[in-house]
Amino acid sequence: MSEPEPTGDPAERAAPDPDASGPGRLALAAGFAALLLVQAAAIGYFEPYEILLSTTPISTTDFDTHWEQTVRTTDAMAGWGRTWAWDPQLLAGFPNGTVFDADNKGWELWTYGLWQLGVPRGLAFNLFVLLAHLLLPWTVYLAARLFRLGRPAALTAGGLALALWYTDGFLHYAAWTGMVAFAMSSYLCLLPIAFLYRYLEDRRPRHALGLALTLPAVLLVHPYSFAPLVVPMLVLYLRAARGSARGATRWCGAPCCWRSWPTSGGCCRRSASGTTCSTRTSSAPRGSSTSARTTWAWSTSAR
Repeated sequence: MSEPEPTGDPAERAAPDPDASGPGRLALAAGFAALLLVQAAAIGYFEPYEILLSTTPISTTDFDTHWEQTVRTTDAMAGWGRTWAWDPQLLAGFPNGTVFDADNKGWELWTYGLWQLGVPRGLAFNLFVLLAHLLLPWTVYLAARLFRLGRPAALTAGGLALALWYTDGFLHYAAWTGMVAFAMSSYLCLLPIAFLYRYLEDRRPRHALGLALTLPAVLLVHPYSFAPLVVPMLVLYLRAARGSARGATRWCGAPCCWRSWPTSGGCCRRSASGTTCSTRTSSAPRGSSTSARTTWAWSTSAR
């Protein structure tokens, strides 16, 4: 039986990254700068900055709906400490902030938080739109890195996502007409999936923390995020559970053996069928600087 493979991040045990060299760094920095410039130009063309940075809320098609919901909810939070209020102008009298704004909760909380910090409410509302445009390529870049893509490949993925955001008919329509949260959640969904993937691979607390922060945030931006999240996350979980079951079967005797090493060179454990013992052999002599490959042989004797 061979000794366990070392744990940890395989990417960190790999050979040095060629992109860390002088020319690689310059090319990567140029790529980042180019993506930033293209992003800034695209935002200014499709959503002029004088509109995004105005204290007057954007008003067209679905933006009007979300602004009305935001005003009612933030008024209720500021006036009565509630996230809802009775609205006689909604369906001839209905609690606003309960059902119909389920896809607006993140936008409302963002607006309320900035408003309480002194930012005009209309500007705070518009800044959420700017945030949706700004986060897109860098969210995709981070997700790609979590999926172990190299920096150039991740940067390319971010650039392609930016191009898709402004050229795909439905995405552009959704973002431009006011369905900002719907469009924003479409790329934010990548982060919980990527963090779950890395946590199940490496079991590192920082990836668990990333998952714990991004998953509720995405669902808060838009509850329909559940639909694209549930299948890939469930597949990743079942894949990891299946691998854990195999690993538990393979290494069930490892704790006993490591406790017995180096005094006995093996160990024995009792079971219903008899006594199972192990012996260890090494391919390198004791005291050698060469890394030894340890093998285990198991034998069972009847009771």
